[in-house]
Amino acid sequence: MELGALWNTCPVIRLVCDEGDNRPGTLTGYMTASIRLWTWSAKTHLYLDCIYLQPEARRSGIGRAMFRVLVEFARGRGCEEIQWQTLLSNEGGIAFYHSLGAVPTTDTMRWSRWSLCID
Repeated sequence: MELGALWNTCPVIRLVCDEGDNRPGTLTGYMTASIRLWTWSAKTHLYLDCIYLQPEARRSGIGRAMFRVLVEFARGRGCEEIQWQTLLSNEGGIAFYHSLGAVPTTDTMRWSRWSLCID
């Protein structure tokens, strides 16, 4: 890997779900993520900055579909892992992440860091 890769701009993915019941301006959900570089290994991983679904859209399969898109995006860019954080109080999200096969890697007093290996 060239040292110049450390200064290249990283692509960002932004996904907006469909408009739900076809009402213009009604957002079902979204996510944002960026590719990051590990300092010591120079390997890339995808960092999921934000994922959100309207409460009425949860448990409908949309979140799982969003993660499939995210995994394919990461694989297509040579990432072996997706990481994100969530509040420890986000019990629904934590159950969802477990159902995907993700594992918590560290916990602090308020936050839990998660990882999903995709190799």
